[in-house]
Amino acid sequence: KFSSSDVSSIDVGEEEMQFIHQSTAVLALWHFHFTSTPSNSICTQYRETPETFTVTLKEAPQILGETLTVHDFLEFVHFLKKQSHMLPISAIKPPAVKRILASRSCHA
Repeated sequence: KFSSSDVSSIDVGEEEMQFIHQSTAVLALWHFHFTSTPSNSICTQYRETPETFTVTLKEAPQILGETLTVHDFLEFVHFLKKQSHMLPISAIKPPAVKRILASRSCHA
């Protein structure tokens, strides 16, 4: 979880937000829990179309005492977009988790 002093929000585009929602199950497996709200909108003649969304992390995984950040979340989303179709869910790890584990194994 984040303390109030942590940066826990980031703005994303509409396409990226759609992918985040499609990936909610995998993100939740890693304990990334978030909310999203439209942060900017364009008013058109027919409807209001969200342009960007603010994603706020409510909870993030903690690996070996290190809590992942909203930037780690977004990095994982980009990784999922490129790689998830090639890997079984059980093999998918956020890149930040791999970095933390590799860093700790080097110091052991």
